[in-house]
Amino acid sequence: MSGSWAPFPVLVAAHLVGAAALAWIVYSYLDFGAVEWRLLLAYLLPYAVAYAVMAVNSQRAGRQGRTWAREEWRLHLTTLCLAPVLSVGVTPVFERTLGLDHHTALSAGLAIGCGVLATAATSVVSLRVMYARELRKRASAAPTAAPSSRISSPVA
Repeated sequence: MSGSWAPFPVLVAAHLVGAAALAWIVYSYLDFGAVEWRLLLAYLLPYAVAYAVMAVNSQRAGRQGRTWAREEWRLHLTTLCLAPVLSVGVTPVFERTLGLDHHTALSAGLAIGCGVLATAATSVVSLRVMYARELRKRASAAPTAAPSSRISSPVA
């Protein structure tokens, strides 16, 4: 199987929208006191560590020619970048539909964004593996001999 399920333009777009969402999250926490700064740090520190691990391992796998590993790391990195976007998207929904204050809705959104997209990344990687196995099974079941030519030679 060739090609990427997270091509470079998609990865760049995920980084851009993810950075914008992270900026909104940090800006939203500026209104709160010291307790909220600790919550923000408790979100950003693991996020940064996970990002670094995924980015470094993706680069390393690419340099070593391990395309499957590189693709898996890139898929996880793409969804990690999109986690803050989902968090930002569900925060106003939680505020309006559940009647939560902004602080509680934002905290719930952060937890849900990371959890949902971590599960999604694992599911996409698993789907890619199952798809590759199916392709391999079909390729091994296909006849390997070249079909005989049906053009007959003229009789003299």
